[in-house]
Amino acid sequence: RAPKIFEEVTNFYKLKKLIGKGVYGTVVSAKCLSTGQSVAIKHVSNFNDCEYDLTKIIREVMVLQSLQKIPEGKYGSFFTKLIDIIVPKNQDTSYFNDVFLVLEKE
Repeated sequence: RAPKIFEEVTNFYKLKKLIGKGVYGTVVSAKCLSTGQSVAIKHVSNFNDCEYDLTKIIREVMVLQSLQKIPEGKYGSFFTKLIDIIVPKNQDTSYFNDVFLVLEKE
C-alpha cells in the first residue's frame, strides 16, 4: 500500500502497487486516469532539509528533462521520460519538502 502522501496524486492517477522504497524516495506504479498510460510515480521527501539532497533532486530533474530531447530510436528508447512534476497543494511554494516525479513506465 502506498503512503498517505500519495493521495495528492489520486486525482490524476490510479495507484496500482508499491514498486520500491529507498533512501531518497518511494516509487509506485500507476495508471493515468485521462490517457490510460502506465507510469511510475516517485515520491521524494525531506529533500529541502539538506542542501546536498536538494541539489541531487534538482540535478535528477535536469538530467531527465535533457534526456527528453533525445529522439526515439537508437538511444532514445533507453531512457525513462519525465512526464510531470507534482508538488502537493498543501505545501508552501517558497519552501516545499515533497515532490512527485511522474515517469514513463513500459
